[in-house]
Amino acid sequence: FRVCRMIELLFIGHQSVDEFRKHQIRTKRSELDRKEIIDSLLPGDALIIWDFSLKVLPNKFVETQSAWYGKSGISYHLSYVIANINGDLKHHSFGHAADDFKQDSVAVSAIAEHVLRILKEKGINRVFLRSDNAGNYRNAALMCTLYELSIEIGIEVMAYIFSEAQSGKGDADREISHSKRKIREYVRSGGNTTSASEIIDALCAPTLLKASSFFEINVQVISISKAVFPGISSVGSFRFEAGGIRARRHDAYGKGSFFDEKKMERNVYSYGIGNYGGTIKSSDEFWGDFGGNERSKSKSDETEAALTPSVEEDEGKLIYQCSDRLCTSRFMT
Repeated sequence: FRVCRMIELLFIGHQSVDEFRKHQIRTKRSELDRKEIIDSLLPGDALIIWDFSLKVLPNKFVETQSAWYGKSGISYHLSYVIANINGDLKHHSFGHAADDFKQDSVAVSAIAEHVLRILKEKGINRVFLRSDNAGNYRNAALMCTLYELSIEIGIEVMAYIFSEAQSGKGDADREISHSKRKIREYVRSGGNTTSASEIIDALCAPTLLKASSFFEINVQVISISKAVFPGISSVGSFRFEAGGIRARRHDAYGKGSFFDEKKMERNVYSYGIGNYGGTIKSSDEFWGDFGGNERSKSKSDETEAALTPSVEEDEGKLIYQCSDRLCTSRFMT
């Protein structure tokens, strides 16, 4: 019996190691896909990384202990955009908060439409999309809706490529961490964040996060698409082509399966924007410099200058701005 058990454990261990190796390969391939997309961005192109943050718990500066329990979280979604603007890589993040928000394909569709319309106004003509494998992203309803939005808005959706689990969303995760820090600081300074509108107030409190815009969104569902892609659970990428969408397990490998536009059915909804703020409501530059921008740092002395904190004169005292593109801290020395 012991020998049989040892053989069984050995077999299970071998399978686990084999699956982990596959995961490592997929993770590497996923990261290469991201880098290849960024390197291939032409002027007017953008990569959008989507991610639903953990729900933000409502907080008050002063509250009883009994009020701490039984809270319902407020949904917060981030769209992190890396764009080629006149040959230089730039970035901008869009945060959407909602009180009563079901994290499904309809919610993502509404956010996608809002972001795509803003990007169109900012001169973006083509976009690549990227997210994790959550069910609210990898579904036929969203793909059909994106296909229709591409035609309706006039911004070409090129591809939707999914990242491997626990990888590929570092840019979005960093942006979300800055937003959460801003919310915590707002509560500690005496503010309340008990609703989506108050969360937007917290995120827009001085000083503003660079190249970041925040919105309170309300979505009303009219009808949900019943479109079905066979085997969608194993699909890793969607390429939007003339006449339909091509799905593959791994991007650029094999012919994949083609889904004709005649079979598509989009989500139908309406959405409204309530409280909003950030860069989009200020006179600050809309686009921020992307940290990995090699196109605008061709010389070593330019790189060194970019890393040197800027110095401002404030009432006769030297004020140093943090060199981190996402940090709003200022220092005396």
